[in-house]
Amino acid sequence: MRGVASIGLSAAAITWSNVVLPAFGLSPRARAVVNTAAGLSAIGVLLARGYTREELGLAHTGIRGGAQFGGAAAGAVLTGYSVALVVPSLRATLAADERADGREDFLEWIILHIPFGTVLSEELLFRSAMSAVWNRELNRPTAQAVHALTFGLWHVAPARGAGDNVPAAVAFTGASAVLFEWLHRRGGSVLAPALLHLATNAGGALAVRIATRRQGVN
Repeated sequence: MRGVASIGLSAAAITWSNVVLPAFGLSPRARAVVNTAAGLSAIGVLLARGYTREELGLAHTGIRGGAQFGGAAAGAVLTGYSVALVVPSLRATLAADERADGREDFLEWIILHIPFGTVLSEELLFRSAMSAVWNRELNRPTAQAVHALTFGLWHVAPARGAGDNVPAAVAFTGASAVLFEWLHRRGGSVLAPALLHLATNAGGALAVRIATRRQGVN
């Protein structure tokens, strides 16, 4: 039946992030390793099942477009963070988020956890593997809706763990999935959304860290 694999993938992803991983009680480092392995495994399975690198957004021909569009998007985000650090009121807003400054593993977080455990794993799982399956089985509007819903619900447990507003986190990450997938299509590679994803998360962590230190000096 058409769409069965898509439903199964969505359910598996949501269960993995919100039930399976929390049940193991893994450290952030272990979660980064496990999620990265899951993303790489998903790619391996689909390649073995006949999916092409073009479908998965991993073809070498897409590197240039991915770098151009992803680099432009990432540059816009980093520019925004830079402006926020200069404007006192915006800098104070960044400094209000104490999570980045309070982490003892901050360097490991921005070097390992975010690039691999978050960006690489999620881009391989969502914009590459699951997107390829959804786009084969479903029409584009349905595939985009399933993509956004699944990516949003993927973040329920992480949002709870961070003390964030869960509905807001689901809505925000679901909307970001639409943008990430658009970049994937426009750039012809998962490199494009990966660069934006990295700039948003790692750049945001660094911006909060810098803002907090500057506020402490002032």
